[in-house]
Amino acid sequence: MHLTSTDLAKWDCESTVKLDTGRMIDPTVMKLGQGYRMWYKDERAGSRILAADSRDLRTWTKVSDQPVNPTKGEGRRRSASKGTTG
Repeated sequence: MHLTSTDLAKWDCESTVKLDTGRMIDPTVMKLGQGYRMWYKDERAGSRILAADSRDLRTWTKVSDQPVNPTKGEGRRRSASKGTTG
């Protein structure tokens, strides 16, 4: 989803992000040079972090089919009653 806001209180859905990926969640976007980079977790890639670049925040191109590093995007979970789980 591509959301925009002029006041950070009301958000409009401009479009959906078209990117050849499995299941993208938790995206983060930063200005990078003359464009933007989005890092996102792909649940179908073992919850690994991948990246995509854009010049206009609407059209995105994957940087690589490989994750930006081999670490999974999820940390260990902790339950107050059962301790740490994997």
